[in-house]
Amino acid sequence: AISDNIGVVLELPFALTKGFSLSVDHIRLNYRDQIASLSTLQEWADLFPERLIRDAATGKVIGVDTRSTNISRQIVETYDYQLNYQRSTPLGSLNARITATEYRRVDAIRIPGAAPVSSLYLRPTRLSWQAFLGRGPSSFGVSGFYSENSWTSVARTTTLLSSAIEWNVHASYD
Repeated sequence: AISDNIGVVLELPFALTKGFSLSVDHIRLNYRDQIASLSTLQEWADLFPERLIRDAATGKVIGVDTRSTNISRQIVETYDYQLNYQRSTPLGSLNARITATEYRRVDAIRIPGAAPVSSLYLRPTRLSWQAFLGRGPSSFGVSGFYSENSWTSVARTTTLLSSAIEWNVHASYD
């Protein structure tokens, strides 16, 4: 695999922005001769339709040969974003973070020279957050995430997994 990464971190030198940082990273992974198993029936149908086992009378899919297979080439391209804030306060140390991963490309080429098949529709943008206040042996805070829909096909007409939001409350004492 070849991984190309570039990123930047910004911290402004002003009293008002002390403790803030913003980072953006671009990641491109280029896998060759990857031995893998696919995630969904749609991916098998798109990339390896001969692995679908069909009823002879109706043509309906009744099974899938899910043995690992060689994917000639796979290209994954993402952007990662992160906003951090850290500050000491009279109440303790405050740490907050928001991150997001945005998939821009997920292409598989099953045999050399073939056209790429995208499975970008299976990779939703995901946002996560956390905020914690710690003082001495105790800390408390919240965290959570949001994930947008993932779809059963490129047409994006049928939802595979609906969007979700999750919140978590944390408290600890050491």
